[in-house]
Amino acid sequence: MVSACKKKTMAGVAELVKTAGPVEKNTTGPDWKAAGQGTIFMLGDAARTGDGGADFKLVSGAMLAMSPHTILRFGGNQKDFAVELGAVELSGNGAFNLEMGRIEIGKNGAVRITNNGDKSTQFDLLLGEVSVLRDGKAVALESGKPFVLQLGEVRVDTVDARPAVDAPLAADAGMQFVLGEISIAVSGPNAEMLAPGSKTWTPMPAGDNKLPAGAALKIGGGTSAKLVHAGTVLDLNTGSKIAVSETYELTLQGGSVTAAVEQGVTGKLLLPGGSATLQGEKGPVISRIDVDGREAKVAVSRGMLELTATDGTKLPMNKGDSAALTKAGAIRVIDSIPTYFDLAVAVGSSVQVHDPKGATAIRFDFGDRCAGSGDLELDHDNRFKTPRISSGQGSANHMVSGGWTYRLRCNGKVTASGRISVVRDSGERRLAPTAPTNPIEADGRNYSITYQSQLPNVQVKWKGASGANFKLYIASGGKSQTFPSATPQVTVPGKALKEGQYTYWFEREDGLKSKVSTLTMDFDQQAAQVYIEAPQNGKPFGSPLEVRGAALAGWNAYTAEGVALKLDKQRRFSAQIPAPSGNALAIKFTHPQLGEHFYLRRAK
Repeated sequence: MVSACKKKTMAGVAELVKTAGPVEKNTTGPDWKAAGQGTIFMLGDAARTGDGGADFKLVSGAMLAMSPHTILRFGGNQKDFAVELGAVELSGNGAFNLEMGRIEIGKNGAVRITNNGDKSTQFDLLLGEVSVLRDGKAVALESGKPFVLQLGEVRVDTVDARPAVDAPLAADAGMQFVLGEISIAVSGPNAEMLAPGSKTWTPMPAGDNKLPAGAALKIGGGTSAKLVHAGTVLDLNTGSKIAVSETYELTLQGGSVTAAVEQGVTGKLLLPGGSATLQGEKGPVISRIDVDGREAKVAVSRGMLELTATDGTKLPMNKGDSAALTKAGAIRVIDSIPTYFDLAVAVGSSVQVHDPKGATAIRFDFGDRCAGSGDLELDHDNRFKTPRISSGQGSANHMVSGGWTYRLRCNGKVTASGRISVVRDSGERRLAPTAPTNPIEADGRNYSITYQSQLPNVQVKWKGASGANFKLYIASGGKSQTFPSATPQVTVPGKALKEGQYTYWFEREDGLKSKVSTLTMDFDQQAAQVYIEAPQNGKPFGSPLEVRGAALAGWNAYTAEGVALKLDKQRRFSAQIPAPSGNALAIKFTHPQLGEHFYLRRAK
């Protein structure tokens, strides 16, 4: 594949370079529009994330990572931004102005910035050296010791570290679990209550309050609240709205909450289209619930929960499961921990799975990395801020689609980690027999060629040139090659090139030179490297089972049980093996640079 382009400079203050979920952009007015990778943000623009995070490259060169459910606005000068909701992580040498003050980041430094929702901002040192400046006073951040800046005050307060992701939420001291009474602790100025029988929303002051039967509560910007009722604890985020019935039933009408109960407590939250019951009989339960105009999304991070639709349909959910409940009362499973597996992998390895379905039930075997029960965490972010968790004794299952980082936690410690990705690929693309020839020109442009198995031949032309006795110069890494030619066109063999970047130009015998151009040679990671001819996917497995196919140079092939498949001079293999006892046949391929790959086949 060949492409040519001019050099690009950033036109705005930030560029969206990576997404792990939906990202929206706000320019003017109340409307938010979807933003994809490569979107440029100008001064005054805002970004909003949903269930996944997002990475930005700032015009200064610094990197800024948004957490899920965060709102960030770019404003002031080119280095200024405001975290209106949620948290971001900033890395890169430089100084940055915030509403709360100024932060200075040293070489290889990184800091997490969190809007606490109470007119305060929290700073957590992640790497290197970071200082916070306020009214001429500088504080050097220390690892493990978060700092808080309060708007309108010069004081810098030390705060305790945040609890672990699966730590149960607890009610504040003095909040009693009394049936028929709802306690609210408000942080921030923008909470409002609709009193029973009233049509007017009135402000609810910060601090401890009571919510009567028949009332409703909504949480505005820069505000959060903790609700406690009969042993159920709800952390209400900005934008959430909750109603209380005459019998003290709670209905989440919009926004997001983290719901929790301690062991021995059962809590119920009504939702548009049904309800969620936190089943704490055997242990604490924690779940995040997000309600928008179409559905409620429920994700369980600890314990057991039952999702019930209005027609009586029930979905038992465990730690690591997530599902959506529509307003019409339909339940849709998003992620579920499978009770079976298609492929077993050892923790600590990094593998890619090629599956015609695009989603594979993976069993992660703990081996000697965890003698007892362990938690296998999956996350798109290697900081594991919002992991999917599956627990087990000796192994744990996950349904995997796409690319993930994983880690094993045993007795609270990380004992193994790796990467796993599942791509929708049947391995049925035939391999290219010879290297192609790609035409480019010496016209001052930048060309990029991606190649599959072999470095391609490159045909270079000086368009419009006349005369005889030309020389083509190709330089890389301080070394150059010369290719004489009677015409202004030269075909450079692929064996004379390698992966990397080159500059090239023509020179005629009278000294006239063409424009200097750039050529980049990149290996195509998505190119077919393996071809599986038999068995065909979705067909009955015979016994014995014939396995047949081919692989490019550098690859070695095995059955899932570790039996080597011999490749002949044409890089083809053929073998008779026993039919697999499990759900799928896995053929393993290894490559010294491209790692470990599994190609799956399922019987009908």
